[in-house]
Amino acid sequence: MPTYLLNWNPNRAFKWPTNAEDSTRTRRGEIVRLSWSTGGTKRIRPGDRIFLGKQGVEPKGVIASGVASSPFFEEAHWEEPTKQTTYNMVDFDTILDPESVLPRSELLDGALGWINWGGEKGGITINDQAAVILEGKWQDWIDQIGFGVRGDLEDQSVFELFGEEGKVRLEIHKSCERDSIIVRAKKLTAWNTLQKLACEVCDFDFAQQYGQHGERYIECHHRTPLRDADREKGQRTRLDDLALVCANCHRMLHRGNWPSVDELRSTMNAHD
Repeated sequence: MPTYLLNWNPNRAFKWPTNAEDSTRTRRGEIVRLSWSTGGTKRIRPGDRIFLGKQGVEPKGVIASGVASSPFFEEAHWEEPTKQTTYNMVDFDTILDPESVLPRSELLDGALGWINWGGEKGGITINDQAAVILEGKWQDWIDQIGFGVRGDLEDQSVFELFGEEGKVRLEIHKSCERDSIIVRAKKLTAWNTLQKLACEVCDFDFAQQYGQHGERYIECHHRTPLRDADREKGQRTRLDDLALVCANCHRMLHRGNWPSVDELRSTMNAHD
């Protein structure tokens, strides 16, 4: 997947006044769609991976990630309105606050060391080798700072029903579902094949229901029950191991004895 680095410098004209609100929305699992300058780059296409670097003010580093959701277009420059520059719409899946960025010091070794993390101009290509490493560091950082969808009520109910072992199983299961690379690949494959992301249980389509606000949004569920998953041997998750589901069906798949996707679909159809 082509991957690019765009940039934001709070010392310049655009101060990102909605950052706190946008961060909160992605923390809840929402996608935030924003228009972002690409510094003249016209190579970025819908579906390309985007990382956003924070420049100018410490701490510097990576502050957001997402996927390009439009071809490039030209509009008035965000800082010099008499000039034109290039933009892409970006569907951000994660936006941190300016003090919680993935530090640049974590991005200077190996393949990542060849990337110009300090460049003010956006649209910097991140090669495939560096992109894989960056994805891992990004996910590790998000987990380390405790950013992400909070499931406190679900965690508590599992603990009450199944004790500590059940809670541990749930956390391992969630970690499978949060593997950002394989989840994005699953969604992208479905989109390229069907031109939609619909629930595999009930066929709910967020875009059909909510329009542009729901485009390319869906949750991802790991089909393999944790009792059958051999995490100790490092068993890799494949695309076929994942199911795309709406939030309601996802909850039902995590409830009780954790029915399979097919079992839940049959239960639902039996009550139609």
